[in-house]
Amino acid sequence: MESSQERSSLALERVVGRYENRVRVIGYRHRLAPSELDELFQEVRIRLWKALKDPDSIEGTSASYVYRTASSAAIDLIRR
Repeated sequence: MESSQERSSLALERVVGRYENRVRVIGYRHRLAPSELDELFQEVRIRLWKALKDPDSIEGTSASYVYRTASSAAIDLIRR
């Protein structure tokens, strides 16, 4: 039986995979370098995990929520 943490990790990977193209578009729009694009994906995972915690909530994440999360994370990367 999987632990809650393992289920959350799998859910995050499925959601990020499902919306990968949208996150990439945001990165390209903000002219992020390839290394920054990797950082953007990691930041999206972290923010979703912190905000949603429950694997079922993570699985049910909408495209618009991921888009807003990625947009905000991209802007924060640029500010750094």
